[in-house]
Amino acid sequence: MLPAGDCSLRQVFPGESVEALFRRHSEGVQWLAKQGVRCRSVSAGQFEQDFKDAMRNQRQLVLDAPLRGTFVTLWRAATKQVPFVGPLAQQTIASQQLAGLRGAKPIRV
Repeated sequence: MLPAGDCSLRQVFPGESVEALFRRHSEGVQWLAKQGVRCRSVSAGQFEQDFKDAMRNQRQLVLDAPLRGTFVTLWRAATKQVPFVGPLAQQTIASQQLAGLRGAKPIRV
């Protein structure tokens, strides 16, 4: 998994079904709402642009720090470890990121 930006919240659930992933996503959105984070709606019509924007942002993260980005990606691939496994509510990194997001614009989850 590629490095995430400061405003990126991720949940990883290896081996889960599509139905379970959707349920976990919904639970994450509910948890974020309880934390005071407002998520914007997504739509099929906006997906292509959202995807392009996300890929452009991801590319820029790697270009801004190519050695770090390469090291993180290779380390995660080799060890099969990422800091985003499990629900947001149980991730230390998610709590840290939320602290930095207070008062920011809505984020995409």
